[in-house]
Amino acid sequence: MASKVRLWIDVDNTPHVQFFAPIIKELEGLGWDVVITARDCAQTKGMLELFGLRYYVMGRHKGRNDFLKVWGVLERTPPLFCFGLLKGVTIAATMGSRGLPPASWLLGIPSMAIVDYEGISLAVYEYFSTVIYVPRILYNKVNRFKRNKKYCPFEGFKEEAYVPDYPVRSGVLESLGLDSSEVTVA
Repeated sequence: MASKVRLWIDVDNTPHVQFFAPIIKELEGLGWDVVITARDCAQTKGMLELFGLRYYVMGRHKGRNDFLKVWGVLERTPPLFCFGLLKGVTIAATMGSRGLPPASWLLGIPSMAIVDYEGISLAVYEYFSTVIYVPRILYNKVNRFKRNKKYCPFEGFKEEAYVPDYPVRSGVLESLGLDSSEVTVA
């Protein structure tokens, strides 16, 4: 009998919650078992709570200093590895987490990373991830993506996944002095 798939998603920053929330909802509706870890950064925990997602906090943002960023990855990867081992995860996904790919690699499970801008440091994804998804518009413009078989282009942008279902609180537009009968683009 095949074992059940347990998807592990590591949320590294606020926009990643918005991207993964509708995907998690859809997969859970299909019977998938999804577990979430999150780095304490910006409004990440608040967004996870807004979407009603259960999560485990692992690490925190270390600031803008490059040395501290590297230290944060080195410090966060072992607890992520232990979490994955204890939870029996079978596949992993992230958008931005640099700790999840090495933890997944150590666990011997496939992992996917979604990279949505060309300015990010890619070494950890290229070495440890099984597959790296990038928007086609970036894939077509950055030769590095075309030379590495781990990169797979996708159509569109991450915002297309979460904008349609974003929870809008009633009265927000009025509190900002905006007319709710008018089209508003922020």
